[in-house]
Amino acid sequence: MTTLAIYAYLFAATTLYAALLAYLRHLWEPDLTWLEVIIGVTLCLLAPYLDSRLNGPLMSETYEQRVWLAFLVGGAPIVIWQLAQSVSAWRRIRRRIRGDHDVNTRHPADPAEALADKSRASSEEGD
Repeated sequence: MTTLAIYAYLFAATTLYAALLAYLRHLWEPDLTWLEVIIGVTLCLLAPYLDSRLNGPLMSETYEQRVWLAFLVGGAPIVIWQLAQSVSAWRRIRRRIRGDHDVNTRHPADPAEALADKSRASSEEGD
């Protein structure tokens, strides 16, 4: 198996892993974050190990480069997934803020003031 194929499989495996984490997030977080990291690091370190075993021994400099490459290739899907999660969360926050602070709607800060406004509105309708 070529080095390119090994790292392509690594990218596919970490993409599936990111999808699995997103789907099962309610089961993992926050208590098992340490396990998520261990699995991700293991996947990344497996690629240079397999490369060394299948394609012959590598010089230490080459092996080190392959380890760095594995973390870049394997980490990319996780980073992209986390960025997408952050962007989605910021959009939801922005929508909530814009919805709560509509210019045409007055929102009193004091609950008593809100109740007084309701009372005034109902008494004006009854007149």
